[in-house]
Amino acid sequence: MTEVKELFREELIKMELEGSNKKEVIMELIELLYEHGVVKDKEKFFEDVWAREQVTPTGVGFGIAIPHAKSSAVVTPTVAIGKSTKGVDFEAIDGKPVHLVFLIGVPENAPDLHLKILSSLSRRLVHEEFREALMKAKSPHEIVEILSKNIEG
Repeated sequence: MTEVKELFREELIKMELEGSNKKEVIMELIELLYEHGVVKDKEKFFEDVWAREQVTPTGVGFGIAIPHAKSSAVVTPTVAIGKSTKGVDFEAIDGKPVHLVFLIGVPENAPDLHLKILSSLSRRLVHEEFREALMKAKSPHEIVEILSKNIEG
């Protein structure tokens, strides 16, 4: 069984997202996953993430979005992370812009692993000091350190 904290990798963290809307930001993070061989078909993975996004937008509030999908395009369970200083409209439930995006991808045959990842992240992200620490982090290494110390499972 994959441990959630093992899914956070420095090379899958983008310290400043360039996208100005959620479609661009999701594509930007998928591109990162594709470059590192975690996703084998970026168009298919985008379709799956976007279909999920149409069901319920994944802007969970507090400046956080957690787009996710189970997909045949995903080679291995993964989380890509992006930060946006200016903020991106993710149709968040609190109506505020999103500054931290956690894109979760799991292979189709991974039973409910995305739910385990979502739940582990969500439990910590409700804490303001945890979110602030992630936003203040100056490097992917710092972000991985913060996540590793705080995420269960």
